[in-house]
Amino acid sequence: MTGLFFRASIALSAILPVVQPAAGQNGQQPVIITPPMRDFDLARPTATPTPRPIASPTATPSPTAAPTVPVAPVPTPTPAPRRVEATPAPMPAAAQTEAPTPVPTPARTVTPVGAPVPQPSAPAIESELTRDIAPVPVAELPTLPLWAWGALGAAALLVLGALGGWIAGRRRRRDDEGEDAPTTHSAAPVASPPTPGPPVRPGATGGALRSASEQPPRPAPPRPAQPPAPVVPPPDSPLVTELRPLRAAIRDGVVSIDFELFIQNRGSESADNVRAVLTLLGANAAQDEQIIGFHNAARMAAGSEPFSIAPGGVYMLGGQVSLPGEKVQVVTVQGKPMFVPIVPVALKWYAGLSIRTLRDCFMVGTVPAPGSDRLGPLWVERAPGGFGRLAAKRYAPRMPG
Repeated sequence: MTGLFFRASIALSAILPVVQPAAGQNGQQPVIITPPMRDFDLARPTATPTPRPIASPTATPSPTAAPTVPVAPVPTPTPAPRRVEATPAPMPAAAQTEAPTPVPTPARTVTPVGAPVPQPSAPAIESELTRDIAPVPVAELPTLPLWAWGALGAAALLVLGALGGWIAGRRRRRDDEGEDAPTTHSAAPVASPPTPGPPVRPGATGGALRSASEQPPRPAPPRPAQPPAPVVPPPDSPLVTELRPLRAAIRDGVVSIDFELFIQNRGSESADNVRAVLTLLGANAAQDEQIIGFHNAARMAAGSEPFSIAPGGVYMLGGQVSLPGEKVQVVTVQGKPMFVPIVPVALKWYAGLSIRTLRDCFMVGTVPAPGSDRLGPLWVERAPGGFGRLAAKRYAPRMPG
């Protein structure tokens, strides 16, 4: 009996390996063979058939994240398993067969087109950029030596000094020009008395009276410009005289005038043995009669030393005329005494066998003010300091009758 049981167990052990693979194949999950990946697009995922339930689930490999860039947890597509060749031979010992686990290759990772790309977080990018970017060296500004600063300071001082000198020179020239420019003092216009307003009508208010009384006076009309003094022509004679007064003075009660008398011969004959007679008068109401009386008496006067003048020649005679103070006609203007000198001139000479004479007269005064042609009087109070520059103009007395 024991031997029979032993032989039966051996027979069963020989049959079981054949029967178990067939039974295992009937209960095992079929292996899905995936064709190789060609021309596919992960943007449109293909539905994968749901496998039948099995006793032990197949382990799904999880992709390994990149070591440097952290990614957000997003759905990751399952990498395609490597192609497995089906073996029709039965597995002798395993009761359950597990599907082969695909190992993803990091070097040949395929990024699906259209799939969400993992974006690195901002702090990680900044940290990576901070590690990779090196600080840019800043070039140092060149420093100037001490002697250069001293030279610049000296140059600035020179420029400031030159500018100050130029400004001072301009001011000095401006002041000099202001001092050299002649100043004219024009007489202030005399205001005319206010014109009385119209008579007050009955019932007029006090405001109207006050406005009429407070009305400013009308300015006086400007004085008409004085017409220029007529130019007196020289007498009709071959000899022409011109008086140039040099200075006037009052000393010891005597009025004196130093002069130069220029005599020109405009005739065709020589003037021989020429004698000049001059005197000094003061302007007064009877000056014309006094001038005519002098000319009549000068014919018999001795006169100056004789001299001759050729045709076209000019002779200059210098001298002085004086007048006692009690004979000077002094005129008081605005409480100030003044006088106007008059110098009559008489010439006599020989022209061939005849005796010729010349009667002329000049009025002496100060140089006319700018814009005027009238001589100024000699103020007596200015005699100690001098009367200033003098000038003379020809004067023609009125003949009686």
